[in-house]
Amino acid sequence: MVRLATPRLSIREFVASDFDAVHAYASDPVVTRYLYWGPNTSKQTVAFIDRCVGDQEAIVRENFELAIVLTGSGDLIGGASLMARRLEYREYEIGYCLRSDTWGNGYAKEATRALVAYGFEQLEAHRLYALVDPDNPASMRVIEQLGFVREGLQRSDTLIDGRWCDTLVYAALADKHGQR
Repeated sequence: MVRLATPRLSIREFVASDFDAVHAYASDPVVTRYLYWGPNTSKQTVAFIDRCVGDQEAIVRENFELAIVLTGSGDLIGGASLMARRLEYREYEIGYCLRSDTWGNGYAKEATRALVAYGFEQLEAHRLYALVDPDNPASMRVIEQLGFVREGLQRSDTLIDGRWCDTLVYAALADKHGQR
C-alpha cells in the first residue's frame, strides 16, 4: 500500500468509501475541462474506484491512482496518478486532478512533487511524462516548476466532447532528478 506524506498532504490509496469526495470533483465540468475524461456519472466514478482498488491487488503493480487528502482536516481534495505506459522502459505517465475550490494553494505541485520522488526513487522510473492541454497554463506552470521539460506538441491527438484537441508533452528523466 502506497502512503506518501508532505507538509500539508497525505497521499494514499483510494478506498470504496471515498465515493462522495471523488464524485464531487470528478463530476464537476470546471475540474474536468482540460481532461480527457469527465465529467463523470455516478456509474463512472464507481468504476474508477473499483479499478483503483483492483490495481492495488495486482501482483506486479503498474498503475498507482492515489487520493490527495488534506492532513489537517482529512478532506479528500483530489487524485494523483503514476500510470505505467511502457513498463519495459520504466516509463510512467503522471497526472493530477483537484477540486476547484482548492486551486491556487500549491497542492497540485506539492502532491506531484511527492509522486515524482516516489516514481524515481521507489519505482525506479527512467522517465516520467505529463500530458497537458495547451489551454491550461496553470497545469503547465505546475509541471514546469517541478523541472519537467516541454518535449513537444501532439496535434489533434485527443478527442474531447466531440472535438480534437492538441496535447503538450512534458518529461523528466531519472538522471536529472537530483537537480530539482
